[in-house]
Amino acid sequence: MHPRNPYKNKPPDFKALALEYPDFRKFCNYVNNGKISFDFREDAAVRCLTQTLLKKDFSLDVILPTGHLVPRVPQKLNYCLLIDDILRANELTKNVVGIDIGTGTSCIHALIGARRFDWKFVATDGDEKAVQVAHENVTRNKLDGSICIFHVNPAVKTVLMDVMNSMSDRVFTFCMCNPPFFEKFDKDDRFCQEPSVSGETYSNRVDSDIRTSPHSATFASMAELYVEGGEVAFVNRIIDDSVFLRERVKIYTTMIGRKSSLRPLQQRLQRFGDDIKFMVSPLNQGKTKRWMLAWTFSKSLNLTIERPVLLNCSKPGLPKIMREISRLNGRLRQETPTEFIAEFKNITWTNQRARKKAYCLSDGEFC
Repeated sequence: MHPRNPYKNKPPDFKALALEYPDFRKFCNYVNNGKISFDFREDAAVRCLTQTLLKKDFSLDVILPTGHLVPRVPQKLNYCLLIDDILRANELTKNVVGIDIGTGTSCIHALIGARRFDWKFVATDGDEKAVQVAHENVTRNKLDGSICIFHVNPAVKTVLMDVMNSMSDRVFTFCMCNPPFFEKFDKDDRFCQEPSVSGETYSNRVDSDIRTSPHSATFASMAELYVEGGEVAFVNRIIDDSVFLRERVKIYTTMIGRKSSLRPLQQRLQRFGDDIKFMVSPLNQGKTKRWMLAWTFSKSLNLTIERPVLLNCSKPGLPKIMREISRLNGRLRQETPTEFIAEFKNITWTNQRARKKAYCLSDGEFC
């Protein structure tokens, strides 16, 4: 997870949540050792967990209708924190206005962005129900002054042009998106229609002996799961719009759900040569891994992120750590007699578990 994500070092305390929130308590069972058992494979339980975390940690009261995707809060916060890193690095922290493409019923990106970072948003969606519920979520949290819900024409192949044409004098700080991941044949392999839920709803519940049981329930509408050509085609449409809009959106970002999608998208961005800068950063949550792809046409903006790392020199094994800092092109300066600051101009905190295993001293003195 992102270093500033509070869930990184302090995961949700289910026992404390069960004591404080009666609705969440209904989905918890006490086991013999005094701990809490929680069934992530139950859709209603996962929905209640997300609502409880948003209420406790963000003071957000959010409607999450049955049959639609339930956002995972730590991952969504990760995405917002990565964008915030880029904005801070470029001193773009005042009057920030973003576009949330495909905001969904939860309007999660815009709600977290407005509440946690004081950003303003135009949140778009082509689904009328999603627009209606998203607007209700904004209103019930008294964020109408920060978030505008915008219904776009789903038949139009462009992604950003509807909202940009209606606000022709507006320059946006960034855009963000969680596109549908699957092509139709992928969806049919991974999801089955859910007859118990009204409307055209699909779930990842196993309907054959071919796939193993999922660790967490996922219910979603067709529009949330499937787009013609998959996420590569959808993100390419954002790139198409960005070529036309250029610096009217200072920083373009999108979440990527499949590692195989990164290569063709990066190859396309590379073809723009010096006209464009882009970067990829991982978004980790438990066993789930996603990526953020960001690009800009601005010559003055920098997409690399400087992130200070504090080293305690009282620990043995410092020479090995200093060699690793040098290998990563880091800069080292002494802060106190016992502490150094290592600064990096690229993402160095990814794959920490593998790096820790590879570079720990065999005698266990420093890890």
